[in-house]
Amino acid sequence: AVSQIYGMSDVEERPKLLYGGAQDNYTWRIENGIPSRAFNQGDGYGTESFRQSVSPFNVIFFHQVGSGTGGPHATDIYRKTDGDPVGNWALNVTPNPNDDPEKYSKPLYHSPISGNFYVGQNDLYISSNIETASPSYTAAGLSGGSFNKNQNAVSAFDISLLDENRMYVAYDASGDYQGNKQYQIQLFFKNGLAAPWVNRTPS
Repeated sequence: AVSQIYGMSDVEERPKLLYGGAQDNYTWRIENGIPSRAFNQGDGYGTESFRQSVSPFNVIFFHQVGSGTGGPHATDIYRKTDGDPVGNWALNVTPNPNDDPEKYSKPLYHSPISGNFYVGQNDLYISSNIETASPSYTAAGLSGGSFNKNQNAVSAFDISLLDENRMYVAYDASGDYQGNKQYQIQLFFKNGLAAPWVNRTPS
């Protein structure tokens, strides 16, 4: 069988361990080349994973589950521990699950330096306590005339490993993320949460 892979992630401390999401074919765990299901429902989208830096040093991974329908909760993000039962959804850590008619895989990033967790949705969301029972997020402030806050408008982002204040975001400014209009992806940069976004789209 052939399936579309939406995204994969590895664990630096366990280099032979991978996670990945496949369209119509769940979320997968691959260790030493041997695949097994990490979650056995829905579409599997992009993943992110890391090992805790403090006891009990569990491997944590984030999986996105697509229900195949539009509307809120169509694609939510869940935090699981490696070894959890495959049928266990675990904790929903979607930053703003009721804001968008969500459909597509969201970009995710866990910083190995700060431990911050980043999610691109209708805004760029940042959590400094993603391992807790009730994670909270700060929005990077994608608002104003340049931003439409349409569904999953952040299509990609990059955070400087040396200075996490430096953020780049690729943002869909077309007003339509479903292919009915031509995409108008723009690139924005800011240096610090309080700083303004600067359009860096190549001309």
